[in-house]
Amino acid sequence: MADITQMTTLPTGLDQYGLPLLHIKDGPLVQGQPHTAVGAGKMDVAGCIRAADPKRLDWVVVELDTCATDMMAAVRESYRFLTGQGLARGRQGTAISDI
Repeated sequence: MADITQMTTLPTGLDQYGLPLLHIKDGPLVQGQPHTAVGAGKMDVAGCIRAADPKRLDWVVVELDTCATDMMAAVRESYRFLTGQGLARGRQGTAISDI
């Protein structure tokens, strides 16, 4: 798992803007290797999300630059992981098949 203490922190004063977004990726943590669905790689995604200020965090944005599997299947798997683990609410009233 990735050590979230090694991640870059926001520059002093930037936190006053209350950025409501957390941009996440997952994968094997090997440069040049494709991303995986969130939750299927080695990144401590749950730890990253839990480290965010829950009073400010409104959106968890998943990015897949490249993917070892079908891109839309990875999006659906990421959604299932994030909502299933209680790390994100998802779009209320939206079926996973609609994504």
